[in-house]
Amino acid sequence: MRQATSKPFGEKDIALNKPHKMKKSAFFIRVYLVLLISVITFFTLYAYRNDVLDYWVEKNRIDPSPTLQEVENIKKAFLQYDPSQGDKQAAETIIREELGSDYDFMVLIEGTWTDTQSGVEAEEYYNMYVQSYISPMSSYRAEYAYSFSLTFGNDKAGEITLYPLFGEFYAMARTVCLLLALLVGLIIAIGLYLAHRHHLGSRITQRLMKSPALKWLHHLSVKLLAVNLFAVLLAASTFFFLYENRYSFFEFVNEIGYQRQDVDAVAKQVQTMIEEKQYRFHVDESSESANAQALSKDIAALIPEDLNVYLYDENTFYYAGSYQNTETRFVRGSMYNVNIVANPCIRIYPAHLADGIGELWIIYYPLVELVLPYVIVVAMIAISLYLIISLSFTQKKVTEIRYIYDDIEVLSNGDWDHEVFQESSDEIGQLGDHLNHMRISFSENMEKEAEAKRANQELINAMSHDLRTPLTSLMGYLEILQHEKYEPEQLSEYLHKCMEKCGQLKDRADSLFNYFMVFSEEPLELQEISIFQFMEIVDNMKEELELNGFHIAMDELSQDALVEIDRRQMERVFDNVRTNLMKYARKEGVEIKLFLDKRFTIMIKNSCKRQSEAESNCIGLKSIYKIMERHRGKMEAKKEGEEFILFLHFPISHIA
Repeated sequence: MRQATSKPFGEKDIALNKPHKMKKSAFFIRVYLVLLISVITFFTLYAYRNDVLDYWVEKNRIDPSPTLQEVENIKKAFLQYDPSQGDKQAAETIIREELGSDYDFMVLIEGTWTDTQSGVEAEEYYNMYVQSYISPMSSYRAEYAYSFSLTFGNDKAGEITLYPLFGEFYAMARTVCLLLALLVGLIIAIGLYLAHRHHLGSRITQRLMKSPALKWLHHLSVKLLAVNLFAVLLAASTFFFLYENRYSFFEFVNEIGYQRQDVDAVAKQVQTMIEEKQYRFHVDESSESANAQALSKDIAALIPEDLNVYLYDENTFYYAGSYQNTETRFVRGSMYNVNIVANPCIRIYPAHLADGIGELWIIYYPLVELVLPYVIVVAMIAISLYLIISLSFTQKKVTEIRYIYDDIEVLSNGDWDHEVFQESSDEIGQLGDHLNHMRISFSENMEKEAEAKRANQELINAMSHDLRTPLTSLMGYLEILQHEKYEPEQLSEYLHKCMEKCGQLKDRADSLFNYFMVFSEEPLELQEISIFQFMEIVDNMKEELELNGFHIAMDELSQDALVEIDRRQMERVFDNVRTNLMKYARKEGVEIKLFLDKRFTIMIKNSCKRQSEAESNCIGLKSIYKIMERHRGKMEAKKEGEEFILFLHFPISHIA
């Protein structure tokens, strides 16, 4: 059970009385956010791998060039190789046996070309002879390429260009980026757990809400607008960040060896078609064009729309093929306009025609098919972030309303000590705060009502006893007088006793009247007076007591101060004190002491009569207590043996 206490609105501690067990949906959202941050961290770090590579190369920690011995071994091997035999696989084997898989390469061989119109043989140039690379050219670090010339076994000149792959470095870079991303994810996960466990979000929010500059955020509508704007900005920022840095993802996909799986199958179909239809390179001039067009048409019927296929003859001259205009998608501003995506891959296959062996070149863009799915996934991530933020805020507010509803049900069952949930500073939080104030006020009123009822019952019981005793005696005396059951000399005595009992009845009635006058809580007419002026009331009481034979010793104050009192009510206080002293105190040894410190205190000390002499119903003390309470003061009464001590404490506003 919680205590029935409340603090002013805006200063309430965070309500920790509601269950904060993490729901499954909240758990999965946190896991999703941790994974998302980890993935974004990985690709952000991965984008800087080439900068690290350049630094390591500059510091000679990585050497991208082959050794001189490897170069010499390749040159010697090609002196024994005759390219006219067409065994290009053997040429690739020579290089692979020496360099392994650390390099991709391109081999050029010198050749000539002839102008078909003039028949004049033109100057020499290098033709592509064999290549090993199947990745887009932009994925190679061209600045680290190494070229050297060589001579084939048939005395033709050639040139080899080696492209270092840096396979070990990139594998290490991926591992390091993955570990750092996991570390960031772990830190975020621990932070989210601790924030949930220790309510850090609520504490930070409450502290911010206490700032006067942020009072405008106390409205639910403003909070809702701010949360939605923040969600939109975060979602848009995330989308554009991932979209603009998409190159890092596509470079990663390329480096782990992503390729289209249908290229080899398409090449096989084209090769089979050429062999089955027995196409020839060399036909008469009148049908050469038609032959090439027919071959191009047959090739186009076999290949997908996003593949380009070219057929070259034995002299590496273009003969036929199918070209799809796929480059139009790579215009500036397009989502496909990424360097690694817009650079094609090339695969070369042998083509066996009826009169010779040519080369079948398939040119394609393997990463294009991933661009649209990537953009869709990025858009879904952005939308999910917006929904997570906005729906989490909405769910939080709905949960607050549900808690308040549950608390109201508890209050409706009579448990007024049950505190209403209040956490935020908006209208929902204000509703909980107002309900708490209402609950506390109602509980205090009920306690006051019960206390007043109990006090009234005690008063009725006491007054019934106090009135019954003199009334019974009075009736007895009157009955004697009525029946004349007395001696003549006793008449005066009985009349005196009747008057005495009537006086007692009047005193009881006056006490009851004063009591109800005090507890009626009529408005106070407060005025600020000095203590010296206040002491006039005390002096009047002292004089009346001394006239009735009391011996009183009273202090005097050397300092003055201001007190705020209703003079008429305060005179009633000291009338009650005087009446009680006259009824229940002995006339000797009455002391009045005065104290002035942080408050003004009057102490009245007296010796009590024996129990048989007078009995008290405490009506006067109850009246004094109530009047002092209304003056923001305090009354204390205690009895030590035969001595009764009364303390009256008054708040002061200024000490002179």
